[in-house]
Amino acid sequence: MSLGQRVILYLLFLLGTVLFLISGVRAGDLFSVAGAACFMGAEGWAVVYLEWIRERDKFDTVHRRSEDQRADRG
Repeated sequence: MSLGQRVILYLLFLLGTVLFLISGVRAGDLFSVAGAACFMGAEGWAVVYLEWIRERDKFDTVHRRSEDQRADRG
């Protein structure tokens, strides 16, 4: 992989990370996963990151359910 390709992939990784940290946009997740997987050259990073996203989504779902239950009660 040439230096130019590495720089582009690194910038994609940074862009995705910034998008994710600022707004939690799903596109940020996608850019971060793609950037990390390509730049680091390790599939393990992508697998770990995708697993983290899956766990975060489970937490969001449980949190939404508890908010809905509170709204139904009140």
